[in-house]
Amino acid sequence: MLLIPTPAPTASPTPGLPRPTPSGGGLIAFVHYTGEGDGKIYIMNADGRGPRRVTDMLLDDRRPSWSPDGTRIAFQSDRDGNWEVYSMNADGGALARLTTHGAYDGYPSWSRDGSRIAFASERDGNFEIYVVYTDGTGL
Repeated sequence: MLLIPTPAPTASPTPGLPRPTPSGGGLIAFVHYTGEGDGKIYIMNADGRGPRRVTDMLLDDRRPSWSPDGTRIAFQSDRDGNWEVYSMNADGGALARLTTHGAYDGYPSWSRDGSRIAFASERDGNFEIYVVYTDGTGL
């Protein structure tokens, strides 16, 4: 009998877990859920010190994703009554809504060069991947 070794599973990112800056800036973005179930995005130093809330809406903000240079964060939010993709500076400033559609848009992820953001959407009736430039154009 020939035994073929089973390859070890590879870890994949889990939504909601802390995500460090890809540029090595020493910051982590994470979501804290309040007693009402609303998620707020925070950043803190990699050593756990200095947590700072960078979103402050009454509704959910989730799934932060750092830009490759560590200066911006893309995330999903239902702040306008529907899940859409937004981006902001790492300090919470310069908020920009990148998607506007009646269907779910979420799970943002930056391109390696930082020029585009991929996201999942149900706008065609099933989940598919879409790409938009960081200013919300070019869907």
